[in-house]
Amino acid sequence: MNIVSEKTKIDQLRMSLKIIKESLKRFDINPEINKEEIIIISSQLRALVCLGGRNFHPLLIELANQKNIELICYGPQNINTLPTFVKEAVFFHRTNIISITPKERFIKYKFVEWLNSEIIILENIIFTPNEILRLKADSEASHYDPILGEKLELLKSLERHTNTGKISEPDFYVIETAKAVTHLISFLI
Repeated sequence: MNIVSEKTKIDQLRMSLKIIKESLKRFDINPEINKEEIIIISSQLRALVCLGGRNFHPLLIELANQKNIELICYGPQNINTLPTFVKEAVFFHRTNIISITPKERFIKYKFVEWLNSEIIILENIIFTPNEILRLKADSEASHYDPILGEKLELLKSLERHTNTGKISEPDFYVIETAKAVTHLISFLI
């Protein structure tokens, strides 16, 4: 069994941080032309934070656990804590999804709890941030899965209008999560 040293993990974390920051910078310059930057960021986030299959070992989360560092973020209340009529909605959407500092109407989360919080309902399907990030990475960045692609297309039907144009909901999650993750990484390196 090959055990990767903590130094190697931190070096990998630094490299991912550099890749994400460079992609975010290029994306901010021209979001319409640089959609491919979202694919790059998606791949990095999948490796750093996505939970799931038995072979998933998210580097940021594992390293934080090894160092006993609690990754904290703030986000909207989990849908399952809201009144029943919200949970039974056909559509429920949030304008803001994550922050590294307290915000009005946001609650404090351990980052892993936020990843698994139920945050969007679309056509009676509940999505978590982790699922949205994985759908994006697994459908467009890591490999092609037509079943996952259908769920991703459903999410892409939601668009946000920003100062720089339109952005799909999954892309918005990738960008906003990446911004928070770059801050969280700073606690470990």
